[in-house]
Amino acid sequence: MKKRVLHVLWDGGLGGAQQYVLKLAQAQQASWQAGICMMKDEGEIIHSDRFAGSCWALGLQRGFQISRAMKLCAVVNEFDPQVIHCHCDSPAVFLQLPFLKKHKVLYTEHGDSMLRTERKGFTSLLWRCLGRHWDHVVFNSHFTQRVFLKSCPWMDKKGSVLPNPLFESPDTSEIQKQKGRIGFFGRLVPHKGLDVLLEAMPQVCAECEEVEVRVFGKGEAEEELRKQADRLGIAGHVSFMGMTTDSFSEMTACDVVAMPSRLEPFGLVALEAQSVGVPVVGFSGHGVEEIVVNEETGLLVSPQDPEAFSDALIRLLGNPELRQKLGAAARERAQTLFSVDRHIQQLYELYEG
Repeated sequence: MKKRVLHVLWDGGLGGAQQYVLKLAQAQQASWQAGICMMKDEGEIIHSDRFAGSCWALGLQRGFQISRAMKLCAVVNEFDPQVIHCHCDSPAVFLQLPFLKKHKVLYTEHGDSMLRTERKGFTSLLWRCLGRHWDHVVFNSHFTQRVFLKSCPWMDKKGSVLPNPLFESPDTSEIQKQKGRIGFFGRLVPHKGLDVLLEAMPQVCAECEEVEVRVFGKGEAEEELRKQADRLGIAGHVSFMGMTTDSFSEMTACDVVAMPSRLEPFGLVALEAQSVGVPVVGFSGHGVEEIVVNEETGLLVSPQDPEAFSDALIRLLGNPELRQKLGAAARERAQTLFSVDRHIQQLYELYEG
């Protein structure tokens, strides 16, 4: 009989953590029986029609609905996992940890703590009082670990860094490049920095004959971003494409993928772009630095500097030899260092250690 692991996260909506959990649980099915429990509800990334394993949604609306959150214990009793792998630190999860002692309980910090604007103080208190109940804490980057330990230094003996892997490596060799295409992939929310890319584009449009930015994603800031493109006079060069179900093909068709994030704990988009040989332009100073090697697999510029960002884009768009050189090195690094088999094996060692 296969061993069982239950993944617990807040919801199944849009986000890197949801993408990671879905792909990890699917990959684990070959050797373990994986289940997914969402404390809130299903979403566009994770839902029972998309995940063939056991899937639950508990219906919470906020993290303090403790009585409803106790349904998690019922799910655990039903599924009876050897390991509970949590991907959120909601109070609804934290306050149940003392009742889950007979199971191995791990937590992966995806960087949510550095993006949180509410209940920071209360969450810190929960970590101080109940953090001892986690058997291990996994960080998706050294940057995430450093930021986390600034607020929870007492957890420094229980954690290790395990970067997210490259789950897929499809053959995109037949896809044709579209000259001058810049791709943006991500939620349309402030910290993803699409507004910074738009601010950089007038200079790029002035310097390059053919330029198109294709925006793949959606979010609360879309209307304002459309208005910004109009104000800057670049609306004709920017296409809002909505969500894509084939990001690898769309990335392959780009000359460059832009990652203007103000804060990126890891940067899965950068990894996926590099895996298909497309250089990335991003900002230094956060998790993307651990994926993109400046001047070797892409270009990193000073944080929040639209002029430097536009200079990097112009440099790549005008130099196909440099794009090819960086892209080839990026593909090799992505496929060598971010192996999904190695990632899962290291997780199993944590599960069973």
